[in-house]
Amino acid sequence: MRQASSEMKAWLVQSVSPIQWTRQHPWIGLSAGAVAGFVAATMAVPSKEQQALRKLRRIEAALNPSREARQENGKSDRDHDSKDKKKGSLLGTLLHELAGAAGPLLMSVLNSQNAQAGAGQGQPAGPSADAGASTTSA
Repeated sequence: MRQASSEMKAWLVQSVSPIQWTRQHPWIGLSAGAVAGFVAATMAVPSKEQQALRKLRRIEAALNPSREARQENGKSDRDHDSKDKKKGSLLGTLLHELAGAAGPLLMSVLNSQNAQAGAGQGQPAGPSADAGASTTSA
């Protein structure tokens, strides 16, 4: 029994040994080595796409600093988020600008309406009424 197990062990070591395989079948050993080298090279060296993605990540990290870097510079996340929220559609931007321009216009219209309503009730309508009164009484 021991002899059978030792023979089996010796046979197993010989059959698994790549040196013995290469001696018996050199072309298979050579092609297996070439395939193993190719697989190792493809695993070790990144593809052009992976290199480009890594370079793009570095550029993106430089352009958009992380949360910690923004806090170190004194900028908060709200400042960064408000810049992102300001970006909108063309129509939204136009409406926002129109509302901003219409504010002073509305105020001047309301002031003139107030002045006309005050002048119609016999009250002075502002500095121009005072100036007119002082020139006529003199």
